[in-house]
Amino acid sequence: MEGDLDVGMLYQIMARLGARRHKNWGLSSGADLLDLITPTAQPAPESELFFSIERHVSFLEDSGYLEVGSRLLGGGIDGIRLTATGQHFVQPELAEFGQDPMLPRVVQSIEKEILTYPEQSRGAFLFKLRESIAQNSPELVAKLLVEVLPRMLNQAG
Repeated sequence: MEGDLDVGMLYQIMARLGARRHKNWGLSSGADLLDLITPTAQPAPESELFFSIERHVSFLEDSGYLEVGSRLLGGGIDGIRLTATGQHFVQPELAEFGQDPMLPRVVQSIEKEILTYPEQSRGAFLFKLRESIAQNSPELVAKLLVEVLPRMLNQAG
């Protein structure tokens, strides 16, 4: 079955609403999102555009990222705003507000998981991980997780 929601559009909607949260009490409408739809060779009627936005916004609402104030007769939505979960999505550092910092738990989980890997690669990875954290280098931590960890997984498996 072919998916009909555009994941890129979902990200764009969240980014747009995140950028607009300081305006109009954080409320937006479907009209604020229409320009996010990629034009096609054959222009679609405005009602189809609003329907496409509605489907994407409904998904984000059902996922807990958005609240929708009202759905308008004939298409369109109004009173769209981010929920607390949506705020965390557009500003990830808010997720730790009132919580224990996540980084130490992530490091502990990674170290626990790594114990099953071959010892020669495990020690080097753990050293690089701790070193990048000590140097406060999120780019290096990300690189280790995205590039090195998958290679280690392939060696272990």
